Amino acid sequence: MILPLSLAILSVGCARNYGIATDWQCYDQIKLAEKHFSQHETAIDQSEQSVISGLIKTARIQREHAQFTECVDTSHRALSLMGYRADEETEAKNHQK
Repeated sequence: MILPLSLAILSVGCARNYGIATDWQCYDQIKLAEKHFSQHETAIDQSEQSVISGLIKTARIQREHAQFTECVDTSHRALSLMGYRADEETEAKNHQK
């Protein structure tokens, strides 16, 4: 009886650790999407603005409901629709040095 209980506790602990890392990734992706959207909102078509805004709101709701993996996917889709590439930010930082 003790063995199944200890395995259950171990699996919950592992799942929780995974969730924390994904939670922070979700949070970072949402903040990045919001920042990129606010900086480039005028260059984005009105209909795409609506879709991107909806994706960001959906990602926030998913984070509130601890759906971190879905949140990361949704915020990544928002960034992709805006044409965001991670290497753009790295390149911009290198030019500032």
